[in-house]
Amino acid sequence: PLPMGEVIARRALVIVARYEEISQPLPDVAFHRLGPWIAVPIWWQDEIIGTFGVAGNDPERQFGEREVDLLTNFAKHAAVAIENARLYAASHDLGIAEERNRLAREIHDTLAQSLLTGVNAAVLSCSM
Repeated sequence: PLPMGEVIARRALVIVARYEEISQPLPDVAFHRLGPWIAVPIWWQDEIIGTFGVAGNDPERQFGEREVDLLTNFAKHAAVAIENARLYAASHDLGIAEERNRLAREIHDTLAQSLLTGVNAAVLSCSM
């Protein structure tokens, strides 16, 4: 997997100088040309909901504490954005369900009123 797969397996950040350093590298040569790699988990309520990673194109480059902090902060912001999007979608779905229920109640009330009116008319015509 990519270093992002390693992040999920380890449940922690992963920094490698070369792609070959991960446990099961993919054979695609494009990945092997890049390095170093850094990837962090995107956490939400003690669950990994994604990963955030960057690869360099300079084998002499080294990722340090500054890059770890920066990428970790990006991941935190991404977690909030992902959760906000999920909540927005859920509220939208809830709004649709509420509207369907309102319409169902209106139809039910209209049918009940029509039936009641019909029954009342039948009773009145029978009693005359």
